[in-house]
Amino acid sequence: MSQLFFSFKIFFAAITLFILSINPTAAQTPYSGTIFIDPDIITAADSSTLLSTTYTGQGLRMVYDRRIPGWTNINAYLFNVVWSDGLSAEAQVNPEFGSSAVAAIEANKYATAIGRLPRCLRLDVNAIWIHQGTQPFGGGNHSILIHTGQSALYEAQGILEETLVHEASHTSLDALHASTTNWVAAQNADNNFISTYAATNPSTEDIAESFLTWIAVRQCTNNISETNYQTISQTIPNRLAYFDSQSLDMSPLCLGTRLQLKVYLEGAYLPASQEMTTHLSSAELMPTQQPYAAVPFNYNGTETIDSNNPISNIATDWVLVEAYNASSQIVERQAAILTKYGSVVQVDGLINGVMFRQLQNGQTYRIGIRHRNHLPIITKNLLAINNYSLVGDFSNNSVEVAANTQKDLPNNVKAMCAGDANANGVINFNDGNILIDATNLGTNNQYHQADINLNATSNADDFSISISNFGRLSDPILRY
Repeated sequence: MSQLFFSFKIFFAAITLFILSINPTAAQTPYSGTIFIDPDIITAADSSTLLSTTYTGQGLRMVYDRRIPGWTNINAYLFNVVWSDGLSAEAQVNPEFGSSAVAAIEANKYATAIGRLPRCLRLDVNAIWIHQGTQPFGGGNHSILIHTGQSALYEAQGILEETLVHEASHTSLDALHASTTNWVAAQNADNNFISTYAATNPSTEDIAESFLTWIAVRQCTNNISETNYQTISQTIPNRLAYFDSQSLDMSPLCLGTRLQLKVYLEGAYLPASQEMTTHLSSAELMPTQQPYAAVPFNYNGTETIDSNNPISNIATDWVLVEAYNASSQIVERQAAILTKYGSVVQVDGLINGVMFRQLQNGQTYRIGIRHRNHLPIITKNLLAINNYSLVGDFSNNSVEVAANTQKDLPNNVKAMCAGDANANGVINFNDGNILIDATNLGTNNQYHQADINLNATSNADDFSISISNFGRLSDPILRY
């Protein structure tokens, strides 16, 4: 296939993408084009690997310009672009911008944006062609084609980086993957396409359309909605698995592992509804900032939630999630919201789960959950992170914990034991004294450690729930 033919094929494909953005026709596919799914998969706030953009003078370069459309020689302003991970490219800016100073602004802008893309997408980017005009971007020929008028439109929609991912996928992934036996097998196994654009151009656009969504569900899960997460995961599971198997260098992207955890608190559990109370949240007594900064937790996270956040309508309380390695060292901690359904979610409520950044795919960890007045629990065994995900249901027997660290409740529910008022991992008369003191002081309408049943009142009911758990100990790793 000649360079010219390849470029014209990309030209027509990009025109199709442009048309779909105006008049999407989803048909049996969930999306028209994947760059339009969510503007926050990668954003201008994400870190860039750009190290320097250095002007080297003007020189003749053959570039592709969609306004012609075709190849043309220009006396381009040239810039040596260096990214911090060892990759580099030449930015070739059309002389129509009028001066090297103006051209430098454009070169630096797009070199920075491209530096936010994962390293695997920049491997074959040798040139960045920058022209004026409102023609669509392009990829291939070891280059990325940019028309700044069209860029302004993409930026207004918040999808500049998403579009660059698409085009860089053409440049760095298509030749290596699009025709491989395993990729074609994944296409056939999925029996569907993620977008109309991919379905219309299965041999030339499916990689680029699918890779952005793989980034969304595997690398930047906290940046997309749960609906989009499920749609992508269910539509192209085999393509996602294909990318999982490629060991691609995704730095500096928002790498993360999604922990999907479920747990109940004994004191808050309501057997009739098989849910937990939301009294603290509905009474606006649950703090807006995570409550685990004080002794003994000493967690300095900045997680916050307010009453305008939809997740507050189903919030039971805050919990603290911890991941431990095989040496019993804490790898990462995060405060999260425990909903009345038992699900543990991050404060933005966008996904069912909590995103951890330090956990490595394929490695094993013990996952612990703390609450301010319930006995903390942790998985008895190390659990493996697979496909950047880990599922742990502490509400039944699917996750094994140390003996006697959970309470059996009605409806075959297992729960964290109530009564660890001083949060030291041991329930005994020291906790009982805290409850008695709070009751004698008439602690009402407060967010208080002695409020074991989370109804904002400390009284004999809290003591009676706790006394049955006196003598219970958490796993030694969790005791303070």
